[in-house]
Amino acid sequence: MNNIKAALILIGGLIVSFNQVACTASGTSSRSLAAAVYFPTTLTGDNVVPMSVGACGVNGYENEPCISITLCAPGTTTCQTIDNILVDTGSYGLKVFKSLITIPLTQISVSGGGSLASCTGYLDGSGHWGEVVRADVKLGGLSTQATVTAGIPIVTLNASYANASGCSDEPDTTPAVAGFNGIIGVGPFVEDCSVNDTGTNPCVVAAKSLYWKCTGNNCQKTAVPASDQVANPVAKLAAPYNTGVVLKLPSVSSTGAGAAYGYMVLGIGSDSNNTATGTTIFPVENDATFVTTYNGTSNPSGGSDYDYAFIDSGTNFNGFPRLGGSPTLCSGGSGFYCPASEINVYAIMKSGSVTQQVTFKVGNMFTLASADPQSKVFNNIAFDTSDMGSTVADIPFDWGLPFFLGRSVYVGIKGTSPTINGSATAGPFWAF
Repeated sequence: MNNIKAALILIGGLIVSFNQVACTASGTSSRSLAAAVYFPTTLTGDNVVPMSVGACGVNGYENEPCISITLCAPGTTTCQTIDNILVDTGSYGLKVFKSLITIPLTQISVSGGGSLASCTGYLDGSGHWGEVVRADVKLGGLSTQATVTAGIPIVTLNASYANASGCSDEPDTTPAVAGFNGIIGVGPFVEDCSVNDTGTNPCVVAAKSLYWKCTGNNCQKTAVPASDQVANPVAKLAAPYNTGVVLKLPSVSSTGAGAAYGYMVLGIGSDSNNTATGTTIFPVENDATFVTTYNGTSNPSGGSDYDYAFIDSGTNFNGFPRLGGSPTLCSGGSGFYCPASEINVYAIMKSGSVTQQVTFKVGNMFTLASADPQSKVFNNIAFDTSDMGSTVADIPFDWGLPFFLGRSVYVGIKGTSPTINGSATAGPFWAF
């Protein structure tokens, strides 16, 4: 939940600034598109879902990872494939704009009367709102119908449904506004209510802001059983593919690429295409975070621990705090970094006794955004998160989409124990 808030702040805010910079610098839209890059190995199998970055339609944006999914009316062959679905490791469950759905899907009824709706709010005031319905979800060649015959809960995004103002946010109204047709949350938990859950799923016993029951135009917060909560579709696939995902993307050069093509592979350690050896495994906390030690652009070993660190494919760039006046910010107040030339930045990821230093690059956003040929995928654009928290404990260190480029990143789901590095490993975890 915390992760997606940060992701959509960027999608809704900083992306606009980025596009404005690109438009101003080029003067026209006549720039040619840089060459695309591809994952070096062709992967096949029912558990393989092709994934693109920077090539999504529907007003897509830089560093946006997308896949296609198929929805079916539960237990039927009445199905519909929908493309341009944002892949987000910082949230949970599938949300698709209702205006795009052409198959019959039934809204879930609430015990005692009313119909179930879902609200997701973000720090910038935007959000997602709509009816909770049941559908079979097919990813690659695998369907949730194999384990949940009645269909799994998903959200049909519909800003005009009932009393959306009760959600206290401004829901995305169309795919063009959002920049995608839907969003699939494939983080390391089963349901969004499971984040920060140390015992009983809190949405089962109390009315939280996530779920509402609506009668006519009147909606009120409601508790909801776990079986009706919007769930990570991967967790509802048949074993062994319910253990998590692996995101595999090619690397890009310091000048970027016109697009990047790779895969979202379902399951961990079950097939040759999702086997992990020699990876570092980071258990995640109950709030889906871990620690990152950072000391500006200096040696990170003497730095501060940023507890609110996370790996999030739904954030399109890396985000970290500016320390000691470095890196240099871009002019104009965009919040992006613009060093005179590309620099290396060092940080240490930590979880319990597991540590690993990670080096990443930060380039000049203005220069990169205005280049001809034009790139849509970057590994070296970053932004300042200093004003997103008041203390080290709540300032985010956001390992966004650039972290995934050139890596295979494993997301292990809580409650499963896939084989990784030759041993059964309990989720939730990250590994790379």
